[in-house]
Amino acid sequence: MNKTCTSKYNKGLVFAVVSAVIFSLAIPTQTIADIVYAQGFANDTGSSAKLSDYGWYSYSNTNALNVSGNNRVAQQNGSAALTAVNADTPYGDNIPQGFYTAASGAISLAYVELALSGYTDISLSFGVRNSVDTSSTRFAIKVGSDWYVSETTYNQITSSFVTYSLDLLADTEFRAVNFTPSVELAISTDPVVEFGDIAGNITAVGFFLDPNHGGATTTMRVDNFIVTAIPEPATLGLLITSIAGVLSLRRVRRA
Repeated sequence: MNKTCTSKYNKGLVFAVVSAVIFSLAIPTQTIADIVYAQGFANDTGSSAKLSDYGWYSYSNTNALNVSGNNRVAQQNGSAALTAVNADTPYGDNIPQGFYTAASGAISLAYVELALSGYTDISLSFGVRNSVDTSSTRFAIKVGSDWYVSETTYNQITSSFVTYSLDLLADTEFRAVNFTPSVELAISTDPVVEFGDIAGNITAVGFFLDPNHGGATTTMRVDNFIVTAIPEPATLGLLITSIAGVLSLRRVRRA
């Protein structure tokens, strides 16, 4: 390639990169979170439903017994349940109301597999209503193959649900969970970790229930589990690299 061609090539590359920068700045950045998952545990069967019918899993007790097939989703209309949501009609009306309930003296983990990558911000929320003030509910996340629960616990013992939210990017503290199905389920005694220090993508989300009532039977309820997130903007570096790659390919072909 002679000097004239090289000069034209360099000018073309500079023009392409500058154009990419201007184009990327012109693209508006989304700041409003999208609802990427919503589960209101709607139930119009006339009786309690299985959690597995909703694509969820549940494990209970320190030996992580699989109770996904147990009837854990109650049918309840009126003030005892939140207005139901689902992925198609978040916060919509005329959806049969219901909620997840666990009447047990044992800890339990309930979750849905959900791949969350490509987002700049992720928030989780749920409604909570328990029967005793010593019970606690935590948000649970799976990153890669490892489980964590929020250091903050949530409880509500009035006759109606209260909704709580957790922003994962707000320097949120988590504790590791030792979880192996049919073997072990326990919150680790390791020091808390910041969410930003946990490497990997979220692969599942849910909640962790701890009755903390001396083994006595307690009723714990969760409703309207919602995940919101802000998609990542187009990456400028990827755009520039792609353009440079195309121009480099043209240069090789001309040589």
